[in-house]
Amino acid sequence: MTEQNLKKKRPRHSKKPQNKPKSEALAPSDPPDTSKPKRTRRRRRKRSVKNLSDHFSLRDFACKVSGCSAKKKVRVSLGLIGGLELLHQRSQQPIQIIKGYECDTHAKKSIYKNYHPSGIAAEIKIDTLDPTDVFKLAETIDEFLGLGLNLDTQTVYVDTRKENPQKWVSKDGIRTDITEHNRHQWFNESST
Repeated sequence: MTEQNLKKKRPRHSKKPQNKPKSEALAPSDPPDTSKPKRTRRRRRKRSVKNLSDHFSLRDFACKVSGCSAKKKVRVSLGLIGGLELLHQRSQQPIQIIKGYECDTHAKKSIYKNYHPSGIAAEIKIDTLDPTDVFKLAETIDEFLGLGLNLDTQTVYVDTRKENPQKWVSKDGIRTDITEHNRHQWFNESST
């Protein structure tokens, strides 16, 4: 094969050899050039903050127990993130995630189903709004089938369960389901 054929068959990814002049050897009396430091390649660390959306990151939903070994293993439903983004859009205020994912070790046992370990629940707060107003805004979002208003902690619970929609209010440690008949007790609305 001729030299021209070899050039044609060379893979695209291989570099073309270049004819560079060899540098002249330094005399033993010449000191090495230290004016330019040698470049070393440094590995970039991966960012620990992983954005899930425009306003929420994985860190927001990590287990809040200090020293928890499961902080890097966080489950978060994209449906929950979508619902929270809608709530952010409607409220035009930053949403604080009080509790997101709970690891199995730190999940609180209760008579009620805990959706936090599944990654489909969050306890939230909007500092500039009253929790009852946050609850009412959350009611307008179809993704949230579980809604709770905790008057003790001034937070709102939201989840994206698939069935059995529920709404409740917690006050003085007592959970009361919201019905058409008692809704006016918790919200400034006239009873119908």
